[in-house]
Amino acid sequence: MKKSESQWITTTGYDPKPQLKSALFIWEMQSNTIATLHDWDGSAYTNPRPLSTDEMSSLTSNSEPSNIFHPRLLGPRLWWAPKKRRRIKIKNSKRRTFNYPPLVFRVENHFLFVGQLRKNERPTENTKVYETPFSGTDVHYSRMGACNVRIPTDLDDIEAWEDTFFYSMFNGVPKQKLGKGVKLSKWVKNARGK
Repeated sequence: MKKSESQWITTTGYDPKPQLKSALFIWEMQSNTIATLHDWDGSAYTNPRPLSTDEMSSLTSNSEPSNIFHPRLLGPRLWWAPKKRRRIKIKNSKRRTFNYPPLVFRVENHFLFVGQLRKNERPTENTKVYETPFSGTDVHYSRMGACNVRIPTDLDDIEAWEDTFFYSMFNGVPKQKLGKGVKLSKWVKNARGK
């Protein structure tokens, strides 16, 4: 073994040429800390996913860690919600039940951005995000209108932000047609105003 070789001790011995495959990111937020695992494709970190409680347990001496992250979290202040039947309030009408599609949410600068997903599965950065079927969102960046809505004070409280959206009043009946989508990574950049 040459001193100049980069070597890593592994469970099987020395490895002279380690290849980075993934990285663990720790995110500190106002109300909690989460850990996400990212794949490395040789030039960028991709496909972030939060670590499960069991995975976190294997990294810590504590056998029962507290809730470190929300299971639907995709990144800081970015999460998704699977499709679900919910009550909806439409202006000048009674509440009625509606099949909400799978949605993706992003909180940025005290605004809630909402997009629609085609498939009812956890999105990756390359998953397409579409305009929501609900009127009352900004057509350019999917920003939710905030008329008569109480904005949560905790920017990291997923349930409070979802309640803000699901219990708000919409201007019309949701449309069922998907328009042109953009990759989730671009959608997030649009929410940031970049």
